[in-house]
Amino acid sequence: MRSLFTLLLLGLFAQDQGLRELIQRLEDDRAESREKAQKDIVALGEAAIPALKAVVDSVQSPGELKLRAAAVIREIELSVKAAKAFREPKRVTLKVDDRALREVLEEVARQAEVKIEAAGIDVTAQVTLDVADAPLFEVLDLICRDQAERTWEPQDDGSIRLLRDRHVGCPAAYSGPFRIRVQSLNTQRNNDFKARNGFSADEILNKTSSLKGVLEPFSTEGNLGLLRRAGFTDIMSVMKWVSFEGFLAIK
Repeated sequence: MRSLFTLLLLGLFAQDQGLRELIQRLEDDRAESREKAQKDIVALGEAAIPALKAVVDSVQSPGELKLRAAAVIREIELSVKAAKAFREPKRVTLKVDDRALREVLEEVARQAEVKIEAAGIDVTAQVTLDVADAPLFEVLDLICRDQAERTWEPQDDGSIRLLRDRHVGCPAAYSGPFRIRVQSLNTQRNNDFKARNGFSADEILNKTSSLKGVLEPFSTEGNLGLLRRAGFTDIMSVMKWVSFEGFLAIK
């Protein structure tokens, strides 16, 4: 069956050997090879869809490959929709030592192709930074890290505004135009804080019990089910980190 399908690909896509090889790797026995092929095909964008649809429509395509090709088509189509709704800033590569913040922000804004407004902070402060091909949001977090009077927030128009406020440092993960921040992972620290502030043991226990089941995350399938019941049709996981997962859902 695999050799027969290879002949089919040779006939349909002789003009694009690279894409043909990627499609063949979708039925590789190694999971890492299949995942890498799927990622590479998605990166080709809409140009890969005709070949993938031909695979799905062909009666000679193996059933498992049809499912994988269909999944890649959905991911490409959703990525196209997401790109229209969320523009990903360009990544930043920058190494500076004790440079004025104003100059650093100007260079970051130039590379990322975004507007950064910093009128409300001290732009003469000295900054040291060393990043290579880093997401814009990660760069901004590094610039504001451990600062009592410097933080940032995104604006509705896609620009960035720096504020004179304390920057709250939290574990974060970055993917495309998204940033996922973890506010707290340690219930015991919360309990210690409550105890130091006069809460009784019963009050702390009752509060912890009331949150149990609320703070425990759903499975991926559970979250997908909730989104579908809410009327969303195009759903894509955009971030996974520890027990946290972010979804982009479009009605």
